Amino acid sequence: MRLPVPQPILLVIGAPMKIRHTLLATLLAASLPGFAAAQSFDCVTNNGACAAAESYLSWSLVGNLFTIANNQTAGGGSFVRNIYFDYNTATMSVANPTSGGGTVAFTAGGTPANLPGAPAGFVADALWTANNPGATYGVNAGESISFAMSGVTLASFTNGSMRVGVHFQGLTNGISEGLVTITSAVPEPESYAMFLAGLGLMGTIARRRNSAKSA
Repeated sequence: MRLPVPQPILLVIGAPMKIRHTLLATLLAASLPGFAAAQSFDCVTNNGACAAAESYLSWSLVGNLFTIANNQTAGGGSFVRNIYFDYNTATMSVANPTSGGGTVAFTAGGTPANLPGAPAGFVADALWTANNPGATYGVNAGESISFAMSGVTLASFTNGSMRVGVHFQGLTNGISEGLVTITSAVPEPESYAMFLAGLGLMGTIARRRNSAKSA
């Protein structure tokens, strides 16, 4: 049985040669297994600044490296004060964090012991807190923090076996919010098929170019 060619591949084939390679590179990047698109947080406290908090914060998982980024414009007053990890301690682990620049500095432990406004079932198995003062050593606007994880994949976040909560402070009028990781869908098998088809197409284009040069 002949398999249908995915629509994105058809778009690449039908594109002018000048832009074909750009389209193909984009397609391959989007379909690579483990492609790390930025993920979102869901606000769980509703103290009045949820929309801003959700727009500023993002997270990603690249290999085993979990990163939280504060994407507020540099100079903004928001900062991540506490980071909570709720996970299966029998099969997963979280190492001490590394800074993404600036003055970010966190220490294991701290208060409050659990995420403010934590959803049902969320119990922190590990907690890191910004050194005092939090407005200096927390994850401020334009900064990030990363944690090496073991036994964790994007699917772990999707199925709830790994959840990360953030206590986000310094929002408008001094408001703080609690947020929890949410995920987009894990890539479907069709994505891997698209990736393989893209590799095949790249090989075909390369062979044709070599043949044209030698003709």
